[in-house]
Amino acid sequence: MRHALGSWQYHPTHAREGNGVGKGHVFVIGEDQIEVRLCSRVLGLYTSFMPSIEMPDDFADDLYDSVYQRIGNALGNQQPQPLSWPEYSSAWLGLMYRYRSCADHDEVFTDSVNSFGDTPEWPERYKQERELFGFFVTGLSAIKCACYGLFALGSWLNADQFSFMRDADKRVVTPERTLERFRVAFPNESLTRTLKQITHDQQYRDWKTARNVLAHRSQPGRNIYLSNVGPPRVAEWVLQNIPIDSTATATRRRWLAGSLRLLLSEADTFTAKHF
Repeated sequence: MRHALGSWQYHPTHAREGNGVGKGHVFVIGEDQIEVRLCSRVLGLYTSFMPSIEMPDDFADDLYDSVYQRIGNALGNQQPQPLSWPEYSSAWLGLMYRYRSCADHDEVFTDSVNSFGDTPEWPERYKQERELFGFFVTGLSAIKCACYGLFALGSWLNADQFSFMRDADKRVVTPERTLERFRVAFPNESLTRTLKQITHDQQYRDWKTARNVLAHRSQPGRNIYLSNVGPPRVAEWVLQNIPIDSTATATRRRWLAGSLRLLLSEADTFTAKHF
């Protein structure tokens, strides 16, 4: 699905005078066109800060859009805009970009393994390692962006529990901290249970470990097996003994897509209740 999302910006002159646009409509500015779309109430101009982007079929764009539009209606055109709005909107855009990047890395890596195998010559070996690095870094970042956006929404609803005034407060926001604050502020919400489910999942913990090793410590090698008996054993990435085959990133992407869909579904329910 193609998206062209940005950030609500209220322009009272345009909203008041209309410039030929009837009540309940809003401008949508794209890369090469301006169109008028029906909206629930006059919001002013919607300025797109990112080009339209084609998202993979496994991304929950319906739920993503539902939450984004609801929060845009609630917060995006307030004057002055709440401090949580730019943090939320940037995080939500980050979620889209990071997941698209992760999916691209998965597809390029899988195509390479299918075409060149698990022990290719250079430079194909470098390309595979580049895609693995990008896959784990951007995949974890997608979860972090989603949780950062939820923390920003929490700060609008309960500033005491979701401290967000200083840069130091923002730097310590993690999926685990988001869960911690939701447990205190919204202990009975299904979104809180979903945050716990994801952050306590072994897949998430393994993903986080892989990302930290890659981003901060080392470049893993590969265990290559030779045998004169039976079918050859697939080479394994030294990091977590991940087989270098067509399932290496594809199975993990399925977990990520499913986890994000669940998180977005609960975020949709949560925001419908509180916003």
